[in-house]
Amino acid sequence: MTRRRNRTLLAVIAAVGLATGAVITTALAAAGPRSNPVQYSAPFVCGWLPGVPPDLDQFAKPGDYATSIEIHNVTSGKVGGSKKVALDYRMSSPPAPIAPNFSLSVARDRVLVIDCVDIWAMVGVPGGSFIKGAVHIGLNSQLPVTGIYTSQTHADPTTGADPGAGHSIDVEIIEPIAIVM
Repeated sequence: MTRRRNRTLLAVIAAVGLATGAVITTALAAAGPRSNPVQYSAPFVCGWLPGVPPDLDQFAKPGDYATSIEIHNVTSGKVGGSKKVALDYRMSSPPAPIAPNFSLSVARDRVLVIDCVDIWAMVGVPGGSFIKGAVHIGLNSQLPVTGIYTSQTHADPTTGADPGAGHSIDVEIIEPIAIVM
């Protein structure tokens, strides 16, 4: 009799567990997937800056600037998401319109690169234009994201000042950010 009661009790517990799981699964499915739950904000500087107005002198010097943002898919499947450019408001007059979102997809064991050519195209400015801001990336999985920044100094054509030849490279790990709504 004890065995029969134990089996009955186990069967009731299993049925309740299955029913609870089905209710939770149905509720989650009805709510829909969270789109791009992992967010990144990768700064960029792109283009040729021949001279620097006095009000912008604190963040850039004359030279060539390039950015490459790399998203490495280390998962076993394809990862989707979106990318969007936000321009530094000081870089355009009148302020640039808010850029649209673009979808992205990174195949398994591949690297997606977002470079200055992509950024210029996303904001609709001619290649080589000096722009500064951030690329906002939303992914449906957390992945390694890296920013690679290079620059080369040049003489300022407006003043003739020559800072001497200079090159730099910086590699930064872009950490996910918390979006509070």
